[in-house]
Amino acid sequence: MDAATLVAFDEGWEGLTLHCQRREGEQVNIRCQAMIAADGRFSSVVNTIDHSGQNGMKLFIAWQNLYEARCDIEPGF
Repeated sequence: MDAATLVAFDEGWEGLTLHCQRREGEQVNIRCQAMIAADGRFSSVVNTIDHSGQNGMKLFIAWQNLYEARCDIEPGF
């Protein structure tokens, strides 16, 4: 089992929300990215999940900006 996982894609009227969650006791980096269609660049959010009690993250992407979205799990440091 991975230390963290993408748990949901919520599709709403205004956009897409990526939800990521870590396994209890694990430290990982969760990076969610959205490719902006207009210029082809990635807008990304990096969040380190640690033992502070925070166990997830989410990233909202408006439909007009969404070309591609992905969520990558990286080992902790």
